[in-house]
Amino acid sequence: MLIAGHNASARASLLLALLVLATSCASDGGGPALRAAAAADDAAAVTESCPVTVPPQAGFVPPQGYPQIPSTPNAVWFGTRELWTVLETDGSQGPRKSVWWSVEFPGGIKEPEPEIDVLYRKLEAEGKSVHEGLPGTNAFTPEDGWFMIAGIDPPSRGCWQVTATYRDATLSYVYRIP
Repeated sequence: MLIAGHNASARASLLLALLVLATSCASDGGGPALRAAAAADDAAAVTESCPVTVPPQAGFVPPQGYPQIPSTPNAVWFGTRELWTVLETDGSQGPRKSVWWSVEFPGGIKEPEPEIDVLYRKLEAEGKSVHEGLPGTNAFTPEDGWFMIAGIDPPSRGCWQVTATYRDATLSYVYRIP
């Protein structure tokens, strides 16, 4: 703050100091607060440009005999009794194994190579598609019971739509890899 009675050279020094401070903030992206605001704006733009599936907070509740909550932290079940998967509660997702459950899947002993078909379609302009599955494989853990694996999600950046089909059921969701 300039106080009346200070001489011109003191005011000039203060103005020079403010100019140096403003220049240094601009060169480092505006400091932590401005960078955080820019990151929030970028996240909002990503959400607008990629319709990421954010599951309901309660998630799908599997039928009796299946785990009621996923073993993955911060995740919920997503889908229907005929076909479901696990999604992060905030809609984020990195590349991971493509895992699926169904009341129609009798388990790996009876169906070691389930006919699960998974198609990944990149929603950006190039529209690249990746096909996984047919056949899938099976897995079992005490926490998750029997489930199907259909490869691994594509590791490349972008907005991806996943569509899985098992028997007569189809399930889709969208995720983004920044």
